[in-house]
Amino acid sequence: MHIGILSDIHDHRENLLWALGSLQDRAVDLIFCLGDVVSPFTVKNFVQYPIPTFLVFGNNDGDRALFAKISQEEGSKLSLAYREFAEYEADGKKFFLSHYPELAEVAALSGRYAAAFHGHTHHMRGELLGSVPVVCPGEICALATGRASFALFRTEDMSFEHVEKE
Repeated sequence: MHIGILSDIHDHRENLLWALGSLQDRAVDLIFCLGDVVSPFTVKNFVQYPIPTFLVFGNNDGDRALFAKISQEEGSKLSLAYREFAEYEADGKKFFLSHYPELAEVAALSGRYAAAFHGHTHHMRGELLGSVPVVCPGEICALATGRASFALFRTEDMSFEHVEKE
C-alpha cells in the first residue's frame, strides 16, 4: 500500500492542488493529513478528492464542527480524527498520526506502531526511533521553508521519501 502524507497546508490551495495531483499520479491508496488545513473552504478539496483521506487536527484548524459537517457530504472520502492524534490501521499495520512531533516520538518509542507521522514543524523529517520510522512531510504552504513538500510511505517495505514542488 502507498500512503501520501500531507501537513501544514495553511490554506495554500495552489500547492495543495499540486500535492493532490502528484499523489493521484503516483497512485497512492490513502492519504494522511496531519493538520493545519486551517479553513473549511480548504478542507472541501479533500471531500471532492477520489482517494480516501484521514485527517487529524492541528493547532491552526478553525471551525472543527464545520469540518465535520463538510466531511459528511455525499460522496466524501474524508474521515476525521476529531483531535490532534489518532491510531490508524492499514495493510495490517498500526500507524500513529499526530500534528505534534513530541506525541509521534513517544508513540514510536512505545513499540506499539509500525510508523509514526507528524506535522507542525514545517520541516521534512525521516528517521528511525528504534526500529520505527518517524516521518514529517514538511509543509504544503511553503511559508517556513520556502519549499512545498509531502511524503510517500510504502507499507510493503516501510520505506518513505519526500517529494518537493519544483
